[in-house]
Amino acid sequence: NLIIDLSLVHRSNYYTGIVFRGYTEGSGATVLQGGRYDGLIKEFGEDLPAIGFGVQTDDLARAALMRGEIEPQKASEVLVFGEDGYELAAVNLVRELSQKGVKSENSLCESRDEALKYAKERGIKKLFVISRDGVSEEEL
Repeated sequence: NLIIDLSLVHRSNYYTGIVFRGYTEGSGATVLQGGRYDGLIKEFGEDLPAIGFGVQTDDLARAALMRGEIEPQKASEVLVFGEDGYELAAVNLVRELSQKGVKSENSLCESRDEALKYAKERGIKKLFVISRDGVSEEEL
């Protein structure tokens, strides 16, 4: 269930009309917020009315977890890092691993060292690095 608060007063030039926030049971945090912002699209050319919102998925998931509606996610078993020019190969390797039932994810880090740090912080047990030398595997 989502509770929408429509009684807000906006204090910015961004919104031009109604402003709203959404809350859910199990979280005091705002999980959705938005409003009317007619002037935004005009900045890009055409003058059109608009309304929109953003959802704070982390807060929404945290509330669902606290209510027992979802299970905590287990850490990936493998992190795949593709050096410059090998990003597509990294995406393909993650796809292959996932098809084999191996929970894996692509690294969005800029360097191998950052990827290694990310993996250690999240309890990921293996780092695959794809480079011109092929695929190397590191146990963490």
